[in-house]
Amino acid sequence: MNSSYIKSFINGLLGGLLIILGCCIYLVTNNIYIGAFLFSIALYNICINNYFLYTGKIGYIIKENSKQDILNIIFGLLGNIVGTFILGIIIGLAV
Repeated sequence: MNSSYIKSFINGLLGGLLIILGCCIYLVTNNIYIGAFLFSIALYNICINNYFLYTGKIGYIIKENSKQDILNIIFGLLGNIVGTFILGIIIGLAV
């Protein structure tokens, strides 16, 4: 397996973890403005750390449609799914 696929999966996993963390923080706060601000910090961290977020990468599939680019997007999406699922289950069990 190519190392770029593993990197896409790990970056997708970390991006998914940050998104579900931001969503949970948004849902728990009473003030929607503070919740939105804290959620934007999660998105900011994804951008700064160059993590993979499917919604930010899918637009490039039209421009860059080689087999490797498509597989990187698929592995990144799988990482997003696994990351959100794992942290969602952990938070669901904690509540």
